[in-house]
Parts: sequence; C-alpha cells; structure tokens
Amino acid sequence: MSADPLAMLLRSFKLPTMAARYAETLASAEEQNWGYRRFLQQLCEAEAADRQERKRERQDIGNIGREQIAGEDPSPVADAAGRGLYRTG
Repeated sequence: MSADPLAMLLRSFKLPTMAARYAETLASAEEQNWGYRRFLQQLCEAEAADRQERKRERQDIGNIGREQIAGEDPSPVADAAGRGLYRTG
C-alpha cells in the first residue's frame, strides 16, 4: 500500500503532527461531513498545540541546563509555610 501523497507533503513541509493525524482526521471529516475548512482547522490546531508543547519542553530543558551551568540547585524546597519554592543557589 502506498503512502498518501498529501501525508507525504505534510511531512516534507515539516508538519509532523498534521501528517500523523491526517488519516484519523480525514476519517472523522468524512464520517461527520465536515467541510474542508473544518478539516484543515482541526489539523492546524493540532499542529499548533503540539508545537507549543514542544517549545515549552525545550524551554524547560534549557532552564534546567542554565541552572546547572550556573551552579544552582533546581531542587524544590519548602518555606516556613510549606509552600514549594525552588532553591536558587
């Protein structure tokens, strides 16, 4: 079975989430009689949400790396009231 040309294009355009969800979203669109705009919107929203999550993960990893380079201990500590704080060095 050959790959769908549109799914291949989505991957080539660096849209991995759209490519991964294309078949599933297409099935939903056909089953529920979505128009092309809703179909495309669903794919775009999924791609945007996934990109935002990956960005957040990269920022978290970067923050941990900067703390370790600066010699800071990012482990949580509690203040006198029991609230979680982060040790800054």
